[in-house]
Amino acid sequence: GKLAASGMQLIFHCSGMCGPLVVGLTAGHDASRSPVGRVLARRLAEGLDSEQVYLYPSRVAATADYRIALEIRRFDGRPGEDVVLEAVWSIIAEQTLAVVETRNARYRVDWADADYGGYAEAMSQLLGSLSDDLVNRVARLSR
Repeated sequence: GKLAASGMQLIFHCSGMCGPLVVGLTAGHDASRSPVGRVLARRLAEGLDSEQVYLYPSRVAATADYRIALEIRRFDGRPGEDVVLEAVWSIIAEQTLAVVETRNARYRVDWADADYGGYAEAMSQLLGSLSDDLVNRVARLSR
């Protein structure tokens, strides 16, 4: 479900392994090559019900409430084992530049079905878990 953070403006900065990776939305759908940063920014916007989530760098001149700085340190897996996403992120109050929260996060999904579609699905699930955590933290700040 969507969390109410109406009017929330975010700048989202993704570094590390944020380039194009294969991400499947659900089993049975074709996987698409999308930059991880763009996928996460879209999921943040959907989860916060905000059209004002800007991927850094952006050509849009916007005054933001918060900046999310995310570094993906690991995002991979081996057939028949786990697919792992390791990231560190901070939420920064844009007006004061105060760090509101920093977290090291590790997510894993079993990749028992060692085919390409299963790998894409596992990666999508991991991105979903990360974006859900970010949405919940940011929505809490807007209360």
